Amino acid sequence: MTTGGVIAVHIGAGYHSPTKEGDYKRLCKVACAKGIDMLQSSASSLVTLVSVMKILEDDPLTNAGSGSNLTLHGTVECDASIMDGKGRMFGAVGALQGIKNPIEAANCLLGEQLKGKLSMGRVPPCFLVSNGARQFARDHGIKEALPGTMTTENALKSYKKYKRQLSECSVNHEAPSAKKRQEESCLLMDTVGAICLDTNGNISSAVSSGGIVLKHPGRVGHAAMFGCGCWSENVKDDKVGIACSTTGCGEQIMRTNLAQKCCQNVQAKDNPIEAVQETFTQDFKSSQLLCNDSEKLGGALLVSYDQNNAELVWAHTTESMCFGYMSTRDKSPKVKMSRLPSGSKCGESLCLGGCLFKLS
Repeated sequence: MTTGGVIAVHIGAGYHSPTKEGDYKRLCKVACAKGIDMLQSSASSLVTLVSVMKILEDDPLTNAGSGSNLTLHGTVECDASIMDGKGRMFGAVGALQGIKNPIEAANCLLGEQLKGKLSMGRVPPCFLVSNGARQFARDHGIKEALPGTMTTENALKSYKKYKRQLSECSVNHEAPSAKKRQEESCLLMDTVGAICLDTNGNISSAVSSGGIVLKHPGRVGHAAMFGCGCWSENVKDDKVGIACSTTGCGEQIMRTNLAQKCCQNVQAKDNPIEAVQETFTQDFKSSQLLCNDSEKLGGALLVSYDQNNAELVWAHTTESMCFGYMSTRDKSPKVKMSRLPSGSKCGESLCLGGCLFKLS
């Protein structure tokens, strides 16, 4: 199956300052352009995806790789995962320190699984955390980061601000107001991700995150969890091919298995936008699994395709979501900063849309 290629990236659903909107869009454009250059040179979906994700992780604008939010102890711990639609193989790392590009470690885990069983019939791991993940990365020649180089000035500034507020709340025994919690909830959590459909009809997806600011050391978020952060399946029989990358509150996304749920609903229905809307409305915002949460904060970027067409869908309940996309038939990337309409309520309202690509 030979088709046109598609790349789609997001730099998180949360809050994106209007003063930095140009920078956010620039980053999406750069990542998309790199992906299309590789696809036009016949690179595979996975190879392209990892290169694109490294661009997102390396930019200090994002909460992934360099520039990640800091833990309660002021350290950087990253989560990342990647899934291949051809064999539905999955690789992930969680609470990983000291590795410049966590997505490379996740992809290496996926690659090792493709080689088959280890000595003595041992099953190769698909998910490693903390020191075990770091040692695996070292053993496979993945680039380490020098101490302190992944902590950016902005991340440290944010850490100090919220650490101070946390101390003040503890001293005064005061909980933040509902309005303040809502405003800050969209500021503190976002994730980067990407989806790639190559010219041979293979699709893959990935996600990478530094997690929420002041998270407990060792906390693993949705970006590392199977079926939560990303999902990919090639076209098979009468089902469209599909891939999804999610962003938002990791604990909520994990409890609702959001990426896989979005994909399953799209494959079961004729209209991808309606399917994603139903997923967010029924399986996320109204989910009994989140009945104790007042705001449901999530976002998703999804691509479905058959032999002739591909369709992109985006959705978010956060203040904003920034993403970009491009096909091998396009002359330049398209980028969008999607924001909730005036009068909408973060964590309750849903903003979504989509666009169609011709593949042949």
